[in-house]
Amino acid sequence: MRVAWGLVRIEVLERAGERRGRLLTALSRRIAIRKARKAVRPLLRWERISDSSYASYTNSASTVRLNRVLEAIGSGKRILDVGIGFGYVTGIVLREANAEYYCGIDVKDLFISATHSMLDANGFDRQSATLEVGDVFALSREFGDKHDPDVVLILEVLEHVDDPIGALQAVAGIVRPSTKIVFTVPMWGRLEGVWGHASTFNRRGLQSMCSAAGLKVEIVEPLQNTWSLVCARTVDAGWSSGAAVSAEEPRGVRTFTRVPLNKEVQAYELADDSPDVRVRVGQHSLRCVLDGQKGGVKLTIEEPEIMRLDIAIDGQEDVESMWVVGKDPSGREVTGWHLKRSALGTFPERRTYVLRPGASTGGATAFGGRHAAGVRYLEVGAVPKPGRKVAFGIHRAAYLAG
Repeated sequence: MRVAWGLVRIEVLERAGERRGRLLTALSRRIAIRKARKAVRPLLRWERISDSSYASYTNSASTVRLNRVLEAIGSGKRILDVGIGFGYVTGIVLREANAEYYCGIDVKDLFISATHSMLDANGFDRQSATLEVGDVFALSREFGDKHDPDVVLILEVLEHVDDPIGALQAVAGIVRPSTKIVFTVPMWGRLEGVWGHASTFNRRGLQSMCSAAGLKVEIVEPLQNTWSLVCARTVDAGWSSGAAVSAEEPRGVRTFTRVPLNKEVQAYELADDSPDVRVRVGQHSLRCVLDGQKGGVKLTIEEPEIMRLDIAIDGQEDVESMWVVGKDPSGREVTGWHLKRSALGTFPERRTYVLRPGASTGGATAFGGRHAAGVRYLEVGAVPKPGRKVAFGIHRAAYLAG
């Protein structure tokens, strides 16, 4: 019953969306913050972490997440932490969970050295934590036997990989039966604008991942209207929670497709006189120059349910308007957005737009249909003020197919 109720809460917040979800959870979030702030003191800042990363780890929502994870871990356990980042969770777990043994891994030496810096700054003996460079997809049974964890943490990791189900299966496959696996991922509709996030998860996705990995879920719940927390155990019989996964349901785990910004990108113009629209393609981005001419670029994309565009404009004050339009092969407009001038980034600053058909955001006003069925390309364009020359850049583009 507890698991079923947690799934219901997550689905309600998914359907409500981020803004209405904030209203629905306002009181519970305030209570959770007060509790977490009393229970979890922030670590001292260390040399190998940026201001923005430290602020992210120590904000109220992250403190609630860490406190709830500590409650799920329990005390005196052997812990394997997959994806330690800059080491903040490492320090909190060592200080608060009274771990019998702690091993943390990540894919870069950078994160190992940053975590060593955290240990030094916060008075931990370096021998209190085993830190190794390692890839979740390369974990072996020998590695699991060597570290023999009671608890595996996979916190804010699965959204960063293209195959999160495979990552969870890899972890579940190297530990003994009954090992507890605790993971957190962003809720659907919350952090799709973060470029480091490759995959998304809804309620069905949580179910399908656990089912595929042979996990029995003990806890599943939303945290701070931002994350889903899952606590499960490895068992031979597969996942059994009273909420069966239908084979006809979509998996609910979806990965962004990158839009190539290369020489195949087309320029277009929207005037009868001599066009003066040029596209300059860089290694990973493009720049469209409009010399008194309204126009833009065409990007290949198929029926996007969510689009992520990283845009900046040079000469914002000289732009009359800017838009993104999804069109079918015949050139018919299916869905689109007007981008507000006040929201446009300026070089070298950029703005990421998360666009959903039929949905307006703080920086974009939607028009046209609420679905992208039939869309095969996007036109991203602008209108300069008379006689003015402007340029806009698209630095990254990605989408989830509908």
